[in-house]
Amino acid sequence: MKIKNNNHFEIGLKRQAGAALLISMVVLASVAAFYLMGQFGSKPQKYERQENRIASLAAAKKALIAYAVNYVDTDATHEGRLGFLPCPDVDENGLHPDEGQQDVGCGLQNESAIGRFPYRALDTAVLKDDSNECLWYAVSGYYKNAPETEMLNEDTNGMFEVYDAAGNKIYGANPQDRIVAIVFAPRRLVNNQNRAGVVANTEQCGGNYTVTEYLDNSAVLNDSGAAISNNDLGAADAVDDYVRAGTETDTLNTPFNDQIIVITRDEIWDAVKRRKNYLPLLETLTQNITQCLVDYGSLGAARNLPWPANTDLDGNDYREDSSYVDVAAPASLLGRLPDSVVNSEAALAAGTFPPGPPAGIPPGPPPGGPPGGGGPGGSTACENSCQTTYDNAVADAVADRDEEIAEARGEDYDECLALGTPRPDCNAERRAAIAEARAEYDVEVSEAQIDYAQCVQACGAGGGGVCGDCQALYDALVAEAVADRDEEIAEARGSDYQECLNDGNSRSVCNQERRDDIADANADYNQDLVDAQAELNQCQADTSSCSGGGSGEKGINEILTGCLASADFTLWQHWKDHFYYAVSGDYAPDSTVTNCNANCVSVNGTNQAGIVFFAGERQLGLSRNDPVAGDVDTKAQIENYLEGNNSANYLDANGNGQYTPAGGNDYLYCISDSDPLVAGACP
Repeated sequence: MKIKNNNHFEIGLKRQAGAALLISMVVLASVAAFYLMGQFGSKPQKYERQENRIASLAAAKKALIAYAVNYVDTDATHEGRLGFLPCPDVDENGLHPDEGQQDVGCGLQNESAIGRFPYRALDTAVLKDDSNECLWYAVSGYYKNAPETEMLNEDTNGMFEVYDAAGNKIYGANPQDRIVAIVFAPRRLVNNQNRAGVVANTEQCGGNYTVTEYLDNSAVLNDSGAAISNNDLGAADAVDDYVRAGTETDTLNTPFNDQIIVITRDEIWDAVKRRKNYLPLLETLTQNITQCLVDYGSLGAARNLPWPANTDLDGNDYREDSSYVDVAAPASLLGRLPDSVVNSEAALAAGTFPPGPPAGIPPGPPPGGPPGGGGPGGSTACENSCQTTYDNAVADAVADRDEEIAEARGEDYDECLALGTPRPDCNAERRAAIAEARAEYDVEVSEAQIDYAQCVQACGAGGGGVCGDCQALYDALVAEAVADRDEEIAEARGSDYQECLNDGNSRSVCNQERRDDIADANADYNQDLVDAQAELNQCQADTSSCSGGGSGEKGINEILTGCLASADFTLWQHWKDHFYYAVSGDYAPDSTVTNCNANCVSVNGTNQAGIVFFAGERQLGLSRNDPVAGDVDTKAQIENYLEGNNSANYLDANGNGQYTPAGGNDYLYCISDSDPLVAGACP
């Protein structure tokens, strides 16, 4: 029994031991399963957060590119403006009325800006990273919309270079490869960052607007050996460096973890070029510019056209409208399209009239009166009195203009700022006041010219000067028409527009009122030209000794300002470096024939008085870089713009080059060798 009992006891012990082992194995398996579930359960969450961060960055990039594409359509004040990006969301001295909106004016002109991503301005969701932080955003100064740069087009480079964690430059090896904009995911805190101190009205993002508390400093060095910070910005035209975090950079002695997505120049403009009206806009602008040249050539008794500007603009800034000035007797009659034609005007005046008034006095009646004078000596006491009256009137106009400009730049501007008006608004008000002062000056001078011409005629002089008198009167009437138009347009864009807004009207209502006023000004101008021609015809018909006279000045110093409609003029401002112009030698300001005789440009074998070229997109391997930030000037080289014969004809010293519209990206519009001049598509 004992043995049996012992055997039973031993068997029982074995069964208990087996059960305990089984229980232990089950517990161990459960613990292991729980551990493994915890481990493998966290990874999908981690990956999901990463995917959300990537998706947020991608959504931000998509929204910014869409903004650039549609900017021209979003407001009447954006007409003629393609490719602009919004300012960041920047806190204004701790007072932030509307989180997610773009700043109304981020920094100085051509100075890059950084701040939070303006999700509300871009009509996106509140985009956040894997640490639940709102995204940040940097925009190149040339691409931001406030204050906007003078010239933005497909050749405008970005201002950002980007390095990897090893210090290798991954974007920006060449100027044309620099980045236009960067969106940042700031991620978790590093380097003792502090994101406390909630700013009012920031319910979605919270925290503060101190960029150093979100974007990181690094120990990565740029090309100059300086450490890169993701929150440094330079001055206007400065190139700024940024760094992209790597997989382990948040564990370095100087950790950084900013993840970024970039927007390149080509990404912006490839999208803009897909607009259906992109090429039609620029082609129509080319046609309208050609018509402005025809209008200029049609003024006066002869059909001379202006000289071009030099291709390098004599070293002046390609972005500035004032750099596009014609060159007297240039080495090439193919060059850049000018706006200012002061040298052509001076040559036309010198070819018909004696030397004009002293420097500082606008083109007008010369000392001693019109050609031929009043008596045998070519001058009379009566005419000298007319000249003195004219000189005094011009001197008064100069004094009035200078006084008004000084007030606009001084006490009026200071008073505007003292009232708490934002600086960009005060700047706009100042520019408008200066434009009005200059327009009023032009009106006063043109009125003085008319008074002079009428005064000389009233002197009762004989001799051969009567035709010159009639022409002088006509030129003065045209000058007055131009001045009146410019004054009305300046008022429409300046004081009248501001007054409309001050009266509580919406911006869209004031924009429409401005457009209507400008249209009325142009209509009045056209009628004034008709009236001036009628006066000239009547004057010549009443004078039996009239024998025709010469062309003289055309009466205007700018061929595009005042001629192009507002949207076209703005579009020209941003694409002006793309326009070239060739004038026939027989139609240049120093020519006396104004018809094709020995030296005429031609297209496909057909003579033309002149040709306007629009240079399309760059051919592969070419660049059109501004000489800013130490970059080499490649805009001066005409072969970077025009193609084939159109660039090979440079230098066209005699104005008789043979050009072609076939092939490449050049778009040509011609001025006919005819009377009257006609603008039309080249054959």
